[in-house]
Amino acid sequence: MKKEYNELFNRISPQSSNEEFLSQILRKAEKVEKKNKISIKKPVIAVFAAVLALTTATVTVGAATGWDFNGGFDAVFKNRTEQYSSEHQAYETGFDFAKYGKELDQHYIFDDYTLNIYGVIADKSTAYVMYDVVFDEDFDYKEKKNYTEWDMKAILETADSAMTTNDGNLIAVDGNRFTFYKMATSGKENINLVGNTLIFNLYRLERGIENSVESDELYSESQIVDCGITVEIPVDFPIYSPVTYSFSGDSNTFYLIDYAGGKEFYVEAMLEKIEISPLSCEFSFMTDIGERWAEKGDCYSLGDFVITYNDGTEIVFTNNSYSIDVDETGRQRYHIHLNQPIDPDRISSVTVGGTTIAIV
Repeated sequence: MKKEYNELFNRISPQSSNEEFLSQILRKAEKVEKKNKISIKKPVIAVFAAVLALTTATVTVGAATGWDFNGGFDAVFKNRTEQYSSEHQAYETGFDFAKYGKELDQHYIFDDYTLNIYGVIADKSTAYVMYDVVFDEDFDYKEKKNYTEWDMKAILETADSAMTTNDGNLIAVDGNRFTFYKMATSGKENINLVGNTLIFNLYRLERGIENSVESDELYSESQIVDCGITVEIPVDFPIYSPVTYSFSGDSNTFYLIDYAGGKEFYVEAMLEKIEISPLSCEFSFMTDIGERWAEKGDCYSLGDFVITYNDGTEIVFTNNSYSIDVDETGRQRYHIHLNQPIDPDRISSVTVGGTTIAIV
């Protein structure tokens, strides 16, 4: 699997000669004033200025020029599929991420590494940012016995904090180059990412030996490299719009499951609506339990669900992260972050809780 990730990873940033890279960056430097607004919390040097100031070729590491947008985000979702899905879910490559989102192509040089922020994709309530770290060759970055893998401590949220970090991960390692992604999300109905601004705060790189005893400290021994940078990403690019399906009638009755105390409890729920985008699904149910459900702290689950395409292909989603809200009327909403992108136009049915719903 590591070989497959590295093959995808190598598509992100093709090798360039020093002369080619220098000329590419100089051309981009002429357009730097058009880049996104960037707020820096501690002194760092942008790669454009570094290229102009230095005559050596050491600044060529981590250049995003010519990177493969689709190949990069394909690696992100291939990783998510392996991490969060059952062995029965096969990853389907070839999704066209480049139709929506934006190349960011932003670079910063720190004392021991270069930070490259590549691009962003989003639907109305979920966003992914992809970035990497290229350590200096003389820095102590290589795998250490008993140490965890490198982790970038970062938060991705909207300017109004309506969307906050859900998860992120190291997705590929190639020598001194480490590629990460970060996701922000919200399942709230009144939140829309369009016209908002993503705030990406990066704090530090760290790894360590995990504590074997109960302690407030995560590591008994650690290696930490500071970052300290805030990047603003205006959502001024096309995003994935969800396809909405409304339902009514007794045929759309479901039973939500709670496993409190090791026992199964069922609550009857009527499906009202499904919203589907390539990055997320949202289910709205009407129940008779109201806000006391949230007050009790119970966790009624949708369980696994299956997307079936027109050609019969099934994609089984298991162990998905999802957020839930409930109002006083008993309306419950499940917002599910998909492990791999789907094509809403190809869907013929959705199966949830053992019930199959035709999509027409």
